[in-house]
Amino acid sequence: MSTISNSVMPRLAAILFFCGWGLGLMGAFDAINESISLVGAVILWTGAAIILIWDRVKKYQKKHLQLQSDWDEFDGQEKTEFTSLPDPAEFDLETPL
Repeated sequence: MSTISNSVMPRLAAILFFCGWGLGLMGAFDAINESISLVGAVILWTGAAIILIWDRVKKYQKKHLQLQSDWDEFDGQEKTEFTSLPDPAEFDLETPL
C-alpha cells in the first residue's frame, strides 16, 4: 500500500465507508443476514478510519522529518553569540517605586 499516492487514500477510505453503509442497509432490508451485515459494516468503517489515521500520520511524519533534517543541517554551520542584558544598576537611574 505504500505505492498508493496520498490523494488516493482518502478516496479509498470514503469508498469503504459508503460500502459499510451499503452493507448496513442491505441487512436492514433483509437482503442479507443482519448479523453478517453488521459485522461487515463495522469492519469496513474501522478500515476506513484506520486508513484516514494512517494517511494523517504519514503526512505528519513527512512534514516533521523534513523539518528535522533541515535543523540538523543548520546545527553545525553557524554559531550565534548571546549577550546578557545590561545591569540597570550601572546606569545610576534613581527612580522611586
